[in-house]
Amino acid sequence: SVNVADRVRPYLKKEMLEGVYCDDGRRTYYWEGNQMINTLIAYRIIKNDPSLCKLKENMQLYILRTKERGWNTYQASSAVATVLTDLLAGSGGMSGTSVSVSGKDHQRITEFPYHARLIAGDSLLISKTGKEPLLYSVYSMKRVMNARQSDAFKVEATLEKDSLVAGVPVTLTVTLQVKQEGAQYVMLEVPVPAGCSYASKPVNFSRSEVYREYFKEKTVIFSEKLPVGTYQFTVPLLSRFTGKYTLNPVKVELMYFPVVNANNAGREIWITERNTKDIRKKGND
Repeated sequence: SVNVADRVRPYLKKEMLEGVYCDDGRRTYYWEGNQMINTLIAYRIIKNDPSLCKLKENMQLYILRTKERGWNTYQASSAVATVLTDLLAGSGGMSGTSVSVSGKDHQRITEFPYHARLIAGDSLLISKTGKEPLLYSVYSMKRVMNARQSDAFKVEATLEKDSLVAGVPVTLTVTLQVKQEGAQYVMLEVPVPAGCSYASKPVNFSRSEVYREYFKEKTVIFSEKLPVGTYQFTVPLLSRFTGKYTLNPVKVELMYFPVVNANNAGREIWITERNTKDIRKKGND
């Protein structure tokens, strides 16, 4: 006999925020190629299978959070009808969800969001009661110069050459690889080397870029949604001051979940003087 769950298992995939969905890789306009429809069908299968039912909550998160190009009435009703019974059954009535913390802070939390800042040596123990899903994130801020990939992103930055010439424009190209679904509200920070300024400040609007902001030390590029794939962004620079400088790492992260991030490695660059003889020669020509 054929085990339906075993047939579904190869098509179950995880997106950036731990949601689980069903996808066979096809992209069509018909219902069988719709990722959400496939996920709803898979959900009805896995919730009754002992080996896959542990994925039920992760699939609920994906179903309730995903709205590709907005939801119509049929899609919304299908999603709610599929998961509502399980959500109500697991809610335990009107008891609600509460969180208790101990360590640096001792209290029972019933109103959210809750924020806590820890310093070196501090500890915080978190425990939850109630069936409703609870999202929490933990992160630290530090200067990182070594490359760091993640399951979600890989980013690289290249200059036309490592040895730049003062007064000569150069383009900084950033290549971003999105490796998982769920990349919404992505922020890309592109540092400007200390010896350079902007050659120009173009405004680019495309499917992969909705806005960019030019600061003295960096360019910040915003993308609303990036499907799995590879994208390129460029920043036009002008080499100005001679010397040895550091090109800091380019960083990519989800704006509202910055723990999902990646960066390339920092490196050194040289800016040399322009050959004045060549300039005079061109002028005479």
